[in-house]
Amino acid sequence: EVKIGLASGQPLTQEQIDVGNKLLVYVSGCLAGRAYPFGDVPQDRVKQVKYDIYSTITLIHSRKITPESEHEPPYPHLHTLLAFDTQGFLNVLSIAFEEEEYQTEIGSSQKQRLVDLLLQVMLKEDSVFSPAQVGYLFTFLARQIAKGDRSVVISRDLFSRVLTVLTDPEQPGSREEREDSLLDMLEYGGWHLFDPGHLEAASEGIGFYRVLRMVYSGRKEYIKLFHCYIKDDRRNIQTFNFIQKIFSDDTYSDAVKSEIGAEIARNVAQLTRIDMKKTAHVVYQYLAKRIPDILAELNSQPFYYEFLQELLEQRGAAEGLGSPTHQAAVRKVFTQELYEQYIELMCTREPRALMEYVKTKETYRPEFVLDLCERHQITDVRVYLLESMNRHTDAFTVLFSLLVDKTAQCVEELDGSSKEEGSCNTDLRMAELNTQLVVVTQFLQRCSDKLSEESREELWCNLLDTISSPIRSVENPEPWRGMVRHIVSTMLGHVGHKKVVSLVLSNASCSSGVDTWAHLKHMLSELIETFRYEERVLESSIQVQDKERLILLREL
Repeated sequence: EVKIGLASGQPLTQEQIDVGNKLLVYVSGCLAGRAYPFGDVPQDRVKQVKYDIYSTITLIHSRKITPESEHEPPYPHLHTLLAFDTQGFLNVLSIAFEEEEYQTEIGSSQKQRLVDLLLQVMLKEDSVFSPAQVGYLFTFLARQIAKGDRSVVISRDLFSRVLTVLTDPEQPGSREEREDSLLDMLEYGGWHLFDPGHLEAASEGIGFYRVLRMVYSGRKEYIKLFHCYIKDDRRNIQTFNFIQKIFSDDTYSDAVKSEIGAEIARNVAQLTRIDMKKTAHVVYQYLAKRIPDILAELNSQPFYYEFLQELLEQRGAAEGLGSPTHQAAVRKVFTQELYEQYIELMCTREPRALMEYVKTKETYRPEFVLDLCERHQITDVRVYLLESMNRHTDAFTVLFSLLVDKTAQCVEELDGSSKEEGSCNTDLRMAELNTQLVVVTQFLQRCSDKLSEESREELWCNLLDTISSPIRSVENPEPWRGMVRHIVSTMLGHVGHKKVVSLVLSNASCSSGVDTWAHLKHMLSELIETFRYEERVLESSIQVQDKERLILLREL
């Protein structure tokens, strides 16, 4: 059943796989003296059963002559078991070789014959077995030799031959599987079976970096070992574990650490492509003194900003940690100039992130950053810095200039477009203007108490004049009047009531034109209502204070 399935060249059916697995269990049990599916073979028949199974496996031709048997390969049963599950069948043989029958002189001869047959079947020129399957065979053989089994004699040339097969780039099959096979051979004591030079050269040629790691680790060639980690695309993330082990383990000398440190510095660009964050951690943690040279080397790289960002985050997370020597080295590197260089890069790479940075950090000169913001037109940060430096008039000038520009754009949009074509753009422009107006009024509310009365009134008046001036020229003044009402309502409490009323009545845009009286009536009604509300609040406050004073007097 299994042989027919394998001969068809099609994937085995589940029924055929089940039969094959049962066959392996049956062979394993019989070679160990156990009955199938359970129990033990009678003691007087154990040797005969083992011999019969061994003889059947090693038959050169099938006992039954059929039309199919004319085309079967030599040792068909052995061939079928190996083709079905090479590793599984070899494990069965490995267990069987531990039985006492194979420890005698006759048993040793049988063992050697079976090994010779395995080599003959799997290594013939027209072999159907893959390099990985051949690798399983030589792992099995290396395991037998490593056990000190002198009854198994294998030519060293065969191992050299299988190494050539496993490391041949033209061979079909997964490289991973072939490398796993070679690793298994080495781990089971196969080092002495290969020529070291041939092993190294062949592994380098195909990129068996795990094998090379074993070679270089045994020879303590740490620079080559480091490069094996980096070049292994599948596992290069393990490079950082290797670096951490070198620097944290006291068994490695200072000379080794210095060599690896220099090699890391030369290969930082390659490490950043593996993992930017881990590279920054390694550099900060172990190579603090080399950071200026590393940054100078990476300065022209497109990822320089991201690397510097990760490095500064490492500094923030680990500030105050480490030995005094490490902290001293770090302080020399992370200067104000380095932070300002990062801010300058941020102005072009992530301008929207600058506001959060300047609010939460103090590692910069405000004048320097202010100049950067002016050059790169980052208005919100510029206003924030001017305000924090108590330059409120300058900050207002920046915001006010934007408001003037947006006002002019809205008026131009209204004058130059028809209703159908310009309605969408006009609505967008008006929304932007309203947003900017809110920003300016909130700024003035926030800063009015820090300005003189004269300056405060001047700024509010300029704002009112700018927004009210288009009322006389636009077809639909209502949106502008709504903005004027917003300005007037936010002025209250910052500009005297008398001054507010005077400004409204004296403003030509507010007190002239169609529906002037209705507009003024609405605005003055709002002002009067606000005044009454403030009066009631003041009266209530006085009453509360009088009651509290009376209670305190009674307690005396």
